[in-house]
Amino acid sequence: SSGSAPVDLVSDLPAGRRTAFVEWADDGKSFLYLSSLRDEKYLDLYEYTVATGKSARLWESSGSRELAAVSRDHRRFVIAETLSDADSNLYLVERGAKGRPAGEPKLLTAHGGEVLFQARAFSEDARTLYYTSDEGREFAALYEMDLKSLAAKPVRQPDWDVEDAGFSRAWKYFFVATNVDGQIQLAVEDVKTRAGVALPDPPAGCSWVPITSSRTDRYVGVRLQGDATPAAPYIIDVAKKTARKVIEPLPQTLAGRKMAVGETVRIPSFDGKEVPAFLYRPEGAGPFPALIDVHGGPTAQSRREFSGMRQYLVSKGYAVLVPNVRGSTGYGQTYMRLDNL
Repeated sequence: SSGSAPVDLVSDLPAGRRTAFVEWADDGKSFLYLSSLRDEKYLDLYEYTVATGKSARLWESSGSRELAAVSRDHRRFVIAETLSDADSNLYLVERGAKGRPAGEPKLLTAHGGEVLFQARAFSEDARTLYYTSDEGREFAALYEMDLKSLAAKPVRQPDWDVEDAGFSRAWKYFFVATNVDGQIQLAVEDVKTRAGVALPDPPAGCSWVPITSSRTDRYVGVRLQGDATPAAPYIIDVAKKTARKVIEPLPQTLAGRKMAVGETVRIPSFDGKEVPAFLYRPEGAGPFPALIDVHGGPTAQSRREFSGMRQYLVSKGYAVLVPNVRGSTGYGQTYMRLDNL
């Protein structure tokens, strides 16, 4: 079956207003979405019920607060408050009874100084929140917080930033994605046994980024991300340890063409510190004409992500150096603040 024709569910939305899908309920009877229907400056949280075709507003955004995470039963929400690019807070909002607004936000992350908190996932019973924080550390670590007592304890504390974490659809697996020198390193473990789960290796210069999983968790939807190919969706069969590409992102004229994979290098600086960088070079001994590609921000990071321009330059005989200059994220708080003059 080709399915039914798409239907515009917010056709009466005033011009200039926005919507953004959040997620379906497990039973498929409703879904959550964000909308600026009430005020064009803010994205409030709504629930759409399929049977009635009606939406109900569950939470109103204000100031610098926005939705950060929802529990799978759609009864609890975490709201993020951005104070600066290095400082934030998390609040817990309990869903109100039918026909009643949500309760008052409860501050979860009282702290002093600048700390960046980011909500990642709720536990299956919605009593525990998994979040990342760089409080007292160079890098963002993963923690779990009991939402009744607000007691927190570390889950992962690598010497790199933990960027994401969460559970598979059937709660069988728990994943942690860590930004290791500009490339995602994915770790998956069995929730019951805590044993690591092996996945097929991605191509050279690439990594798997989790997106979703099937109802039984046998199949995992991931995005292949790297500097040698545009991002592409894959389906991993966890039982057979195989990965299948869903679509080929390159046109036929480029499909199968060898692309340059960046070499990780360190460049000594005037004060003895090293500047991390990726070096893309043509085949052969050289020397080559070269360009330097510096990211914007400056609070940002160049990563192992596909760049058509870099690949074109390399194909024409140019070497391309992509440095993460002082002030870049991903290499600790001290490095990020080196450009604060």
